[in-house]
Amino acid sequence: MKQAIDSVKNTMFRSFLVAVFVLAVGIEAYLDCKGPMSPAIFRACPVGEVLVLEDNCCDSKDVFDTLTATCLKGYGHKGAWAPAINNMCPTGSRVTKGYWCCYTEDIQSATNA
Repeated sequence: MKQAIDSVKNTMFRSFLVAVFVLAVGIEAYLDCKGPMSPAIFRACPVGEVLVLEDNCCDSKDVFDTLTATCLKGYGHKGAWAPAINNMCPTGSRVTKGYWCCYTEDIQSATNA
């Protein structure tokens, strides 16, 4: 009986570790930056900056989530203009919700709206 309980505990612990790893990777993987970036040192950033794109630091006010950020439309805004190819956009634009390229100045997200 003790072996069965230990086996269940080990399985639950392994499942927990996998879930934490997936969550940690998932949270970081979709962050991008509207402003200038600087290289991260040993995956660490100075106070007030956030790790984005695995090895860059970005001022926290310029960080956005590519899965939820939208592109402003209407007078004075260009809006989403092209689909992202291989999750990449030309210089001056970034990937936003629905994998569309948006000019950086037109990106709107819940964190910086």
